[in-house]
Amino acid sequence: MGTIKVVSIILAAFLGLDRFNILINDNLEKSIGKEILYVVEVVCCIASIVFLLNLGGTQLTKKMLSQSLELRKEIKDLKARIAKVEKRNDIVSDTVQSSNGFPYTQHSVGITGVSARKYKLIKDYNKKLDMFMIKLLQMQNEIEDFIETLEDADLRRIMRYRYIDGFGWVKIMHLMEYNSEDTARKKHDRFLEKI
Repeated sequence: MGTIKVVSIILAAFLGLDRFNILINDNLEKSIGKEILYVVEVVCCIASIVFLLNLGGTQLTKKMLSQSLELRKEIKDLKARIAKVEKRNDIVSDTVQSSNGFPYTQHSVGITGVSARKYKLIKDYNKKLDMFMIKLLQMQNEIEDFIETLEDADLRRIMRYRYIDGFGWVKIMHLMEYNSEDTARKKHDRFLEKI
């Protein structure tokens, strides 16, 4: 069981996911056991890698480049939403009637717990986050393949910094050791006009 869990975590790290979670019915773990669930995670992870490696053949477009930047922003926003919901104090409480022992005297007992709505919201957000992370990884894979075909080394670095690393123009200017952020942006824009 330990080895399978470690392999699952390593594959998740390879995919670049902050957290890897197959959203499975809670009762499934109890009925088939944790060992089998870990095997399912590993198989799904390997299937995702094979799927990503077989994506080739898609032509890169300006829209795909801009979508990769927007998807990064959406992922950042979703992570902030998850953190906000997790910080909320959604503890619910109620009073129930109980009795213990003989003679049976009825008395009130307070119960408390986490809101089911909060739990479901976090679960839904995390499912969406996983899908966005996989989609971003797919896009980055296609963009990286395209960047490798470029002849100009400076342009390859600019494109990699912008679309793989997600850096802004000022940071790219410093990394490329240019005097102005316009230099990198203009090289980038001139190239995009050609495709």
